[in-house]
Amino acid sequence: MGSGTDIDEDVVNSHHSKRRIVSCPCCGAPKREDALQRHIGGKFCIKRCEICDQRIPAKAYQDHCQEHCLALQHEVHQYGPETATPQQSFTEDPDPVFSEIYRTHPEINDFTKTGKTLSVYNFRVSEFNASEVVYLFKKVYRQQKTAFKFNISVGYILRNNRTEELCFYGPSQNNQLMLDSPELVKNSVDKDKFIDFVKDLDLSKVVERPTTAWSFVQVTNVTFYIYMLSGTPIGTSIQLPDHLMNNKGLVALVKSRKTGKPYDDQKCFFRCLAMHQGSDPNSLERKTNSLVHEFCKAASIKQEDFNGVSLDQLEDVSRIFGVGISVYEQTEDRSTSTVWRSIREDNIMHINMFENHFCFIHDLEKYSALIP
Repeated sequence: MGSGTDIDEDVVNSHHSKRRIVSCPCCGAPKREDALQRHIGGKFCIKRCEICDQRIPAKAYQDHCQEHCLALQHEVHQYGPETATPQQSFTEDPDPVFSEIYRTHPEINDFTKTGKTLSVYNFRVSEFNASEVVYLFKKVYRQQKTAFKFNISVGYILRNNRTEELCFYGPSQNNQLMLDSPELVKNSVDKDKFIDFVKDLDLSKVVERPTTAWSFVQVTNVTFYIYMLSGTPIGTSIQLPDHLMNNKGLVALVKSRKTGKPYDDQKCFFRCLAMHQGSDPNSLERKTNSLVHEFCKAASIKQEDFNGVSLDQLEDVSRIFGVGISVYEQTEDRSTSTVWRSIREDNIMHINMFENHFCFIHDLEKYSALIP
């Protein structure tokens, strides 16, 4: 009897080991160990090219990258469709076995919800690997106007080992998270650090199961949670989009009118305040520096430590200088929304915020026909 029990345990252990989740050595996607070879030989073992954003079969990835190198050597600066590696469409319908899951959980499909403090970006995926996460992160990053914190969660399908029942395990701010805590992104350096982190991450560790009675099947969607930072200092050298540069109601304040050189400090808010107080936009620096000095003294900040003004400091600024403040943002179609408004409602200074930069609004009607 003893030996029979040992054999049964070996069988059970072997059975469970095949359900172990491992990372594909070709594309990095988390897969059940017993399905790994089938995945590697199939059409969904893919990687996203960092140069042209195409989705390439993992086995052909090195050859594809070599084509980019050859193109650069021949001074071909654009990877056009005439030289692109043929690839198969990866937007086909899901396996019919999973169609009911997709039908009853429309939240798997792409959607975006934006808010003042939290925005959610959800992407339906046919495969989940490092190159795809990097690609999606870059898409989200390009849409952010200021520094932010973020985390990533995944949704996936599980199968009950006994009943074969399928279950959708949805993403959330508390479960299936790729990061232990939200990551801060202030600039492209932080962006690149995260990209390097993802490339080294074992994505099989991201997939959780409620109990060992369930086996992982596949990832269905990836969700980015973007947390806005009201305490992030605003003020940086920037290239404004055309719709703001051409706005007749704005003074961009991206470069000195006297020298023509771009501003490389964090004083854009106080240049706005200097103009609000009547300073000539052709000679702002003396008044701007005086206002910065006054603010630092009132706020007990060493002037050498000054690195801009954040939204959550504006109420103090309003009190120190006796000015009301309204902050707006505007899209390419001139749609305008209010970002922040002071308690004080007289002597109001109107400013536009784009990413980490303030512009002075000298004519509210020319700036926007509709102000909320």
